[in-house]
Amino acid sequence: MASGEAEDPPVEAEGPTEPTHEPFSLKVLNTVQTHRASNGLRHNDHLRYRQYCTRRLRRLYVALRFKHGTAKGKYKQATFPENFEDPRWVYIPLVLAERAWAFGVQLKADNAAAAAFNARWRHRSVQRFAKAAKYAQQLEAVCKVHCDQRTQLEAEAYCALLEGTWLLERESWAEAKTKLARCKKLCEHFSLAADQAESLLFRTQIQELAPMLRECRYNLGEPEEDDDGKAKVGSSVTTAQVAKGGLNYRGQAVSMPSDKIKSKVMKCLEAAKTLQAEADSEGVTGVSGPTRSSSEQPTRGNIFELYGQLSVEFGDALKDIHTDMIAAGADGEAVEWRMIEAFTREVSVCTNIERNVILLRNHLAKLDDIEDTSSSEARRHCRPEEGMGFCDRIKEDLEGLSELPESSQKLEAVITSFTKAVLNYRCLYLALCQTVIGKPLEAAALLEMLSNRLEEALPALDAS
Repeated sequence: MASGEAEDPPVEAEGPTEPTHEPFSLKVLNTVQTHRASNGLRHNDHLRYRQYCTRRLRRLYVALRFKHGTAKGKYKQATFPENFEDPRWVYIPLVLAERAWAFGVQLKADNAAAAAFNARWRHRSVQRFAKAAKYAQQLEAVCKVHCDQRTQLEAEAYCALLEGTWLLERESWAEAKTKLARCKKLCEHFSLAADQAESLLFRTQIQELAPMLRECRYNLGEPEEDDDGKAKVGSSVTTAQVAKGGLNYRGQAVSMPSDKIKSKVMKCLEAAKTLQAEADSEGVTGVSGPTRSSSEQPTRGNIFELYGQLSVEFGDALKDIHTDMIAAGADGEAVEWRMIEAFTREVSVCTNIERNVILLRNHLAKLDDIEDTSSSEARRHCRPEEGMGFCDRIKEDLEGLSELPESSQKLEAVITSFTKAVLNYRCLYLALCQTVIGKPLEAAALLEMLSNRLEEALPALDAS
């Protein structure tokens, strides 16, 4: 085991006054996960991560000229500034908390791997977890004064996580469960009010919290239950709220917490209905026959441009919803915000699927007049790799639909059926791509696999 390090002095912030700068923005949980994965924790090397935190803390001290001194041979602690203009000051309590946490986990792992239990290591690890929780509390206090609303909520989630970890080590099961449940609730809130990449990070954090919550429930004698902790959507939606929104999401009433959001969402819905009617009237789906004439090409192109504009409008509406969700916090009307976000995202994804399906069907219609897909003339009009791209985008959108809340077995079965159909089309295009590059054996194998898939699907179609 690595030798112990010197005790870190408490970095005290004495109630900062009103700051003069713009609120800082720091993605606390994203920053923590990124630095952990890049500095040893991908291989569970907590010693390496602790050493990295020490080096980074030293660099921050030097860059910010924040140095502790000595007076008459005794250690003299520097006071953490009340007001500052440099956002790097926020990183100091964060790095201190991470270093203390890493040391605590390292001691715990060494004790578990030792031949005999060491009570001193156990006591020392609990001390370091307590120190990490203390620095996390300071980070939360600093963020409440100097940072924006999102950073404050992320700091609160981070503080609840470290406090829950410390209380779990102390075997204070009830208090630990409360803190970890709070962290999970905030992470669920962030997973909805974030883009796809960040949403995956928060969902991963929720999965890591599940065994800790399970341990708390087991020691409290509580029955096993779903770790979601989500209330049934619509249970808190009143009749007045339903009348205010007038929308429905997967059998649940959707209310509009804000008139601004309501106007934007209703505008997008009206545009989607109008666009669908225009697409049907123009017949751009390519199902009725071969490729359109050149005189009809501009109309079809305009339809696809309108689909692109509608996608941008939905993106703007979702961005406004996420901003208001963060401002509202994880309490209060969190259920209503969660439902309007899921509703808007579902309509947006369905619109993208509709556009890509139209493109795919038009692309399939072009194949009817082509005999040799490998010829240069055929590739000028129809490239098989383009069809594969359409299939991949439809598949990604279908996966996004299945990840939305309030799913059901019936809905999952429908999405699975559509996904299988898209994969079959992709298999066809992949076989065509193999033919183009001169690999007939691979193309024949793919077509045989596609034929077997279709034979297996025929009985299910006849039964339905």
